[in-house]
Amino acid sequence: SRSFVFRTYLTQILILAALGIAIGLAVGAILPFVALAALSNILPLSAVPALYPRELALAALYGLLVALSFSLWPLGRA
Repeated sequence: SRSFVFRTYLTQILILAALGIAIGLAVGAILPFVALAALSNILPLSAVPALYPRELALAALYGLLVALSFSLWPLGRA
């Protein structure tokens, strides 16, 4: 039935979106530390990397909203 197809594909989309969001959050959290270690001799300023949970949560929310906004309409038509 249509609702079964909708739920099945939506579940798959949400799993893939969660995987992509998790990878993106990990890269976004680690990259400032790696970049600072690599560029500390070049940068004329002293920088202190930090984790910003609120911004990471906002990035996760945007990732989820983008995944849903581009998938719900086609799924609704299926």
